[in-house]
Amino acid sequence: MTRHDAPTTMHCLAAAPLAVALLLGQSAAPPAAGKDQPPPEVRYNEGVALYREGRLPEAKERFGDAAARARAEVAARALYNGGTTRYAEALPLVAADQPEEARAALRPQAIAALEEALQTLKDAMRADPGNRDARVNAELAHRLLKKLREEEQQQEQEQEQEQQEQQEQEQEQEQQEQQEQDQQQQDQQEQRNQQQQRNQQQQEQQDQQEQRQQQEQQQNERRQESQQQQAEQRDERQMSRSEIERLLQRVRERERARLEQLASRTRGQTSPAPRDW
Repeated sequence: MTRHDAPTTMHCLAAAPLAVALLLGQSAAPPAAGKDQPPPEVRYNEGVALYREGRLPEAKERFGDAAARARAEVAARALYNGGTTRYAEALPLVAADQPEEARAALRPQAIAALEEALQTLKDAMRADPGNRDARVNAELAHRLLKKLREEEQQQEQEQEQEQQEQQEQEQEQEQQEQQEQDQQQQDQQEQRNQQQQRNQQQQEQQDQQEQRQQQEQQQNERRQESQQQQAEQRDERQMSRSEIERLLQRVRERERARLEQLASRTRGQTSPAPRDW
């Protein structure tokens, strides 16, 4: 939409769906010599030129300066153009041809730009209630801002859901790991108990074997003692018979000697028999 300018020949931006167009007219008069700052009308026209060149941040700065220092009609137009410029800055950030990850990363920046654009356009509407272009662009900014906020909220909900699912998975994994750890500890305890039982059984078997060996050893010792006693008794019996034999032998020898002595004495007393030859 084309607007009629003030006598100083000011210029404005026209609203279009998801885009803005610039209608540039005649430039304002140059500033008087000796002034530190250009007049706001000049800053306004610089903003229009910069907008046409695509230098949106610089154009927004010029419009802001003009809105702060110009008279009411120029200030209202500067507010409108500044809000529309900020709105135009947000559009590339949410372009549909961008990857979803890029759009999601740029969404907070686009929301901030649209919030500033919407506020500036509302100020332009209050400064000039008849500015239908400001109302149209404010409505477009509001719709896009609402859409981005819904997308952001949905993204936050999805992230929260993902975080919750991740937490649930982590908790489930921790529970599973804890169960596995408990089961492992239980298995280890059972193995230790079984090992203790085996060790106890082995110790009992070893004790029983040692007891049997001790009993066998005692039996062998008693058997050996009995055999030794029997052998000693046999030796004693054999020695007794030997001694008896020796005694009898000595008795027989003494008796024989006595008989021989007696016989010798008898021969000495008896005259020899006469020889018969």
